[in-house]
Amino acid sequence: MSKESPTFVFEVCAQCGSHQWNTRHDEAKYMAMFNEVATAIKGLIPNANCIMNKVPKAWFEKEVYCQLIPNEDEKNPYYDILPRIGAFEISTVINNVDILFYSK
Repeated sequence: MSKESPTFVFEVCAQCGSHQWNTRHDEAKYMAMFNEVATAIKGLIPNANCIMNKVPKAWFEKEVYCQLIPNEDEKNPYYDILPRIGAFEISTVINNVDILFYSK
């Protein structure tokens, strides 16, 4: 993580309509939570980079990240995440240590 622009990764449940048969998830609430927390982080760290359902390619081997979608595009610095049902996770990597800040 760069000191100039720290990155916070959010794994957020998505496509909630596809699993409504066994959950009562509201995708709009997940998006509102992401926006609220990302805004709070940027309020404390104005140059923070808050990304949703993506992981910097350099962090692909970290245990906190799973279900990454391969990406061979050298211009794209991220792997997409296939988010887990009900997930709302906030994490980062500092000095090569993966840190999970929050897990719903």
